[in-house]
This record gives sequence, structure tokens and C-alpha cells, in this order.
Amino acid sequence: MVQVIGLRAGAAVTPLLKSKRFMDLEQMPGDELRLCQIFDGDQPIDDALVAVRHTGGGEQIVDISMHGGPRIVQRVLLLLKGMGINIVEPIELLSEGYQTCDTIEQEMLELLLRAKTRNVASWLIKVADKLRIQIKQSIQNIQEGDMDSARRWLVDVLSNSEKVRLLLEGVRVVLIGEANTGKSTLANVLAERERAVVSDVPGTTRDWVEHPGAINGIPFTFVDTAGIRESTEPIEIEAVRRAHGQIELADLMLRVIDISMPPTMADRIAIEEFNNEGDKFIGRRVYVWNKSDRPMHADHKILMERVTDSGGVVSAHSGEGIDHLRNLLARVAGVSDFSGGGPMLITGRQVEACEKALSALTKAEPDNYEAVRWLKFVVHKVDFKAEDRHSGGYN
Repeated sequence: MVQVIGLRAGAAVTPLLKSKRFMDLEQMPGDELRLCQIFDGDQPIDDALVAVRHTGGGEQIVDISMHGGPRIVQRVLLLLKGMGINIVEPIELLSEGYQTCDTIEQEMLELLLRAKTRNVASWLIKVADKLRIQIKQSIQNIQEGDMDSARRWLVDVLSNSEKVRLLLEGVRVVLIGEANTGKSTLANVLAERERAVVSDVPGTTRDWVEHPGAINGIPFTFVDTAGIRESTEPIEIEAVRRAHGQIELADLMLRVIDISMPPTMADRIAIEEFNNEGDKFIGRRVYVWNKSDRPMHADHKILMERVTDSGGVVSAHSGEGIDHLRNLLARVAGVSDFSGGGPMLITGRQVEACEKALSALTKAEPDNYEAVRWLKFVVHKVDFKAEDRHSGGYN
């Protein structure tokens, strides 16, 4: 959708639109939708649904919902720009085009514009309402003297902040392993799109490649890296260095092992790292034995038994075991059950306010007023002054 806002937005957009019957955008009722065609000169480029709203300040808001993809949208934006209309990011139009009831809704809408999947967008809309209700309940609990309930909820909701980051930004899974273990093919399959060139020639991947995808509606990014191996070639040395750099940015590490070849020393060392308490990825490593469409080398059975929670045996070529692996990645990342959960904090501002509310409730002498003040701040981003405190009650 493209939204045009201005005192005469309807008149500005009219030259681009044609309808089978007369249409005056400046006079069109706000509850009417019109089917039109968008023209570039004499050439029709897309079908569109058009609606017009009016703001209290006398401006018009024209919503043009197009049928075509990103290239069509870009072309329409260029046409509008050529007519002297200023192109801005959607977030800049929120305050003008959509009146929000509170700060929670404003922040939800800003994140909604950047939601990577439909499921996350639906979750954002629901979680905003749940959060508003829970904040009201916690304030009521404090006012009635039930600080324990408020404290328990604050501790619980603050513990989920990392999960929220993964839902909004996506889970970054870095595939590592030696050359020719099938990492590129597996990355293509997990992302359900072909983006990396695959070959039976070892070392085909010389740099990391991102594959955006989703698992059960949760955004994931699968990062295919160069095979990690000893080499004296400058290009391969640099590729391995970059692979290690991607590992540092990963949320999960997916170690890919070729089940059809004898286990290498690197494979054996990687298995030892599974339960290494000093490893930063403990609990966030997944091992998968790829190429199950080929005969298995017997030595891998012992290695599999030492990894209690792995992706098991898969074939990126035939698809065997891929569904299990995808579900396991979601579970290990901690995002497999997000949709039916309770309220969550979706911005750093909300997290900070709830941390201060919890701090006020956990003092040796709890400051109930301060806790309520910060809980109110979650819903309405306003400045509360010390003189707002009243004896014997809350604002």
C-alpha cells in the first residue's frame, strides 16, 4: 500500500488513476472503496483499490492498495516523486495517518511495519492488547496490596525479552562444517528457496550467504558458510575467517556432518564441544548428519549416541528428516510456542520501565507509588513529576 497525505492529496493522485465511472477523490466518502487502474501516461501498470480519509486538520489521506509486487510499488513511488510528492518512510506517517490510543499501540504499529512474517504481525497486534490489560491488572494488584503478584509477573515478562528479540529480528542460524558436507543444499532447503549455487566440488562456497526464511511463521535467517578446513590458499583462508566471524553473530549453530564419509577429527572435536560448560553456545548447538540418501559410515553411530539432542539424520537432497530439523531449531531457539503466550514487552523502553517498576517493588521498603508510576509509563509515555504523588492514593 502507498499512502499519500496532504491538503489536496486527492487532487495530486487523480492524474494517475482511471475508473470505469466518475471518481472525485476530494469528495469521496471515507467509507467507500473504489477499484481503479494506475496509469503511467497512457500505459496501465496495475489495478488498485483506493480509499480516502480526512484528518481533523483538513488534510486528506489517500490509501492506494496495489495488486502488483515491489517493482510496481517502486514504479508508482517514482511517478509520485516526479509529480513533486515527497517520499518518506511509512513510520513517519503513523502520527498523521493513524491516531493511536496510547504509546503501546504506537510502538506496536512501528514494529508492525517491520514484521518479517504474517504470524509475527498477528502476534504483535494481540500482544499489545494483552500487555495493556496486564499492566492495568498489575497496577490494581499493587493498589490492593498484592505486591507478590505484580513482582511475579514483572520477573516473568522481563525474562522473555530475548525471545521477543528473536521474534522481531529473526533467529540467526549459522551452518558450519567441513567442505562438501551439503551445507549450501541444506540452507536452500531450510529456507525453502534456492539462493546458493550447489555442487559436488568441495569448497564451492567461498563466502557466507544469507537465506531468509521462516519456521512455523517465525522468521529465521540461515547463514551458509565456507567449509572450515586447513588451507594455504589466500581466498580459502579469508573465507574461513569470515565463517568464524559469522559464528560470533549466531543465535544457533548448526553443525553439518557428512554421514557417508568417515568422521573427521574436526567432527569428533565438535561432538566433544556439545557438553562443554565453557562454550558460549552450550544449549544452542544442533548437530545434523546429512546425506542419508547415501550409505552411512559405521563410525558415525557412536558419535550420534554422544549427542543427546541433535537434528538426527537428514537428506537435504531427498527432504528426509527436514521437518524434524526445522521444528528442533525452533524449539532450541525457544520460539516454538510464542503465539499462544501471554503479554510480552516489545521495546527497550517498555523493558526499562518494567525493570524500574520491579526495582521499586523489591526494595527493603517497597515504593508502591514509584512502581505504579513506571507501570503507567509503559502505557503512556509521559513525564511524571515528584509533586504528582498524593498522600493515601495513586494518580
